[in-house]
Amino acid sequence: MAVLHSPFPASAAKRLLTCPASYGMSLAVENAGVRRASVYSAEGTLAHAVAQARIESGVPLAFFLGQTRSVDGFTFTIDQEFLDHVAVYTDHIETLIGLGYLVTLEQRVDPAVQWPDLYPLPIPLWGTSDCIAYHPGTGQLHIIDLKFGMGLVEPEDNPQLLYYAAGSCHPVVLNATLPILALPDDRLPNDVTLTVVQPRLGHPDGRVRSWPTSGLAVRDWARDVLYPGVVLAVMDMGQHFVPSEHCQYCPAYKNCDAPARLALDLAHEVFSKAGTEDTPADPNIPDPLFGMNANKGGMTDERLIDLLNASVVVMPLMEQAREIARDRIVGGGSIPGWEVTYRKGRRDWTNPDLVLDAMWDIDHDIMPFVLPLSPAQIEKQEPFLYDQIAFLAKQGEPTPVLQLQSRTPRKRSPRQALQPALPASPAASLENAADAERGNDAS
Repeated sequence: MAVLHSPFPASAAKRLLTCPASYGMSLAVENAGVRRASVYSAEGTLAHAVAQARIESGVPLAFFLGQTRSVDGFTFTIDQEFLDHVAVYTDHIETLIGLGYLVTLEQRVDPAVQWPDLYPLPIPLWGTSDCIAYHPGTGQLHIIDLKFGMGLVEPEDNPQLLYYAAGSCHPVVLNATLPILALPDDRLPNDVTLTVVQPRLGHPDGRVRSWPTSGLAVRDWARDVLYPGVVLAVMDMGQHFVPSEHCQYCPAYKNCDAPARLALDLAHEVFSKAGTEDTPADPNIPDPLFGMNANKGGMTDERLIDLLNASVVVMPLMEQAREIARDRIVGGGSIPGWEVTYRKGRRDWTNPDLVLDAMWDIDHDIMPFVLPLSPAQIEKQEPFLYDQIAFLAKQGEPTPVLQLQSRTPRKRSPRQALQPALPASPAASLENAADAERGNDAS
């Protein structure tokens, strides 16, 4: 299902507030404003739907066991493990209900309620909160978000949850979405708790993690961070790029030069103090990766965090670049300084059942030893045995590997010297193998 959302949605608040230029870049992408579905997002959507049905109708989760559901073009069969994970979320909500909280699920909220006295923003803001729980007696508000994926999300100062809280933390909103008595217009909920539920992720603090704050702090964040952040993003015109770990979620990632610049800057930093060609780097100059210390133990936490954050941006970019370069070379093109060699394919059995039959004929006692060992493992451990069943093994296809071109001939070990070099293409590998076989026959 394609769902339109705000051009500045809660789910992207962290990225848009950190990197203002990503707002305009994202809008330029085709189908901007439409949620891009994946098997992971579809599974999360299903989890939310099952949880909502459980809370609102009271139907037991076991009712869904074995059912097949299609979401966003993906089909799932609900198993017990899936329901156990959903139960972590529903159990938490039902506990709050038992304590007297009033609950609403999948509620659309607008954080603009926090700045009625400010100039209206040029774009609409809204988000859909997974769960809003409010206690009319104590004035406590809980914003609960279910994260069904494996990526770590923490509730502390979480922009997405603060966005939801800003849209919920207002008497008018609470009166409209929850059946509670009217509150004075100047009153905010006393205590606000932001909670992330990650049932599939192991965490030392548990699968349900909360961070306490206040209604006043939420209002201040909305007015002092979110409002100016939206203004800056809308007016930025692609000026302020801040690449970091949020790039992996940006729809404009493939069209953005900022990650590439970050990769080049990082590479320049690493190699800027290296020695000249064929000259070892000065051992007295610290490795630039480790700041003022030439040993790994001396790296500061701040430096380590910078590098880890950069790696999230750089690594996917480098993998994509290597894949493109490899495909171009294999297709007949050339990339100066780079080449493609072929790694020998892995041997496997043509038919494991035939292997078992052959082994039974050879020796009954060795049957349990044979499978699931690979041909290479059996050849190493029982070479005599392998010789008798080698005809049942097949050689896998060579794998193209991108690497820097060798500038000087590499020295080979005595064992390598006796082996023919791998060819430059799968076709050439077959031709060379045939030539070698004819040579062996002639000798």
